[in-house]
Amino acid sequence: MQQKASKSFTYQTRPFIKEKLDDILSNQAILLSKVERHLYKDRYQKKKNINELKSLYLKRFGITARQFNSCRIKLEGKVRSY
Repeated sequence: MQQKASKSFTYQTRPFIKEKLDDILSNQAILLSKVERHLYKDRYQKKKNINELKSLYLKRFGITARQFNSCRIKLEGKVRSY
């Protein structure tokens, strides 16, 4: 019995992002990367309390609690994987 030759397809998503939105997203990525680096220094090198850091970082960097938690969880994963 012969099998029919099947076709293979590859899909890509290439979003078109306007320049202004690209700038906003780039600035946000830069800010959250900065937060993550400072958090590493304060939490793992200086051994500061995470709850105290959270309230400090919300004011210092002008971020939301959700953004802080995202950076914290991402950083904890990196530290554990190392």
